[in-house]
Amino acid sequence: GDVLSDKADDFIRRSAGGAEPFFLQVSTYAPHEPYTPAPRHADAFPDIQAPRTPSFNAEDVSGKPSDIRYNPPLSEADIQDIDSVHRLRVQSMQAVDEMIERLMNTLDELNLLDNTYIFFISDNGFHLGQHRMKPGKAHQYEEDIRVPMIVRGPGIPAGMSVDNFLTANIDFPPTIAELAGVIPPEYVDGRSLVPLLKN
Repeated sequence: GDVLSDKADDFIRRSAGGAEPFFLQVSTYAPHEPYTPAPRHADAFPDIQAPRTPSFNAEDVSGKPSDIRYNPPLSEADIQDIDSVHRLRVQSMQAVDEMIERLMNTLDELNLLDNTYIFFISDNGFHLGQHRMKPGKAHQYEEDIRVPMIVRGPGIPAGMSVDNFLTANIDFPPTIAELAGVIPPEYVDGRSLVPLLKN
C-alpha cells in the first residue's frame, strides 16, 4: 500500500500541470490473502470480531443448496480463525485508508479536488462465517455479491445514498466515459451510473 501511495502521489503531481485531464486507477492488493498489514498496524484492533450477522453460523441451513446444507456448524476454532482473518483484513486496510487521505490532500493542495471525481469501489464482497461458510467470496449470497461504491466529485450531492439499484462492475467504464465527456465504443457493455449519482 505504501509503495502504491508513493507512485499514485507522484503521478498526480506530474499530471497536475498538464492541459489534459488525467485518469488514475489504484488497485491495492489489500485486503487479499495473506492479509498482511503494514508493520505499524500489526497491533491494531486487538478485540475486533467478524460481524455476527443473522446468518453467521446459521442454526438452520436445511433449505440451502447441498454444498451449504451439509456443512457442520462452525467450531470455536473456526470462529477464532474467522475473527483472525477479519482482524488482519481490517488491519491491512489501514494503509489503504492512509493512502486515500494522502491523495485527497495532494489533490486539495494542487487545487484539483473540487474538479476531480473519486470512486472507491471493490471487485467483490466477502463472507466471514455467514451460512456456516469459512472466509471466501465465490458464492451467490448477498455478502459476496454486494459491493460498496462511494463516489465524490462535481455535481454529486454530499450525503446522498443510492442503494436500491442493481448495477455491476461493467457499468464503471461507461460511467467514467460520460463524466469525461467521451462516447465509449459500441462494444463496451454496461450502462452509465451518472443519472444515479447526480439525481
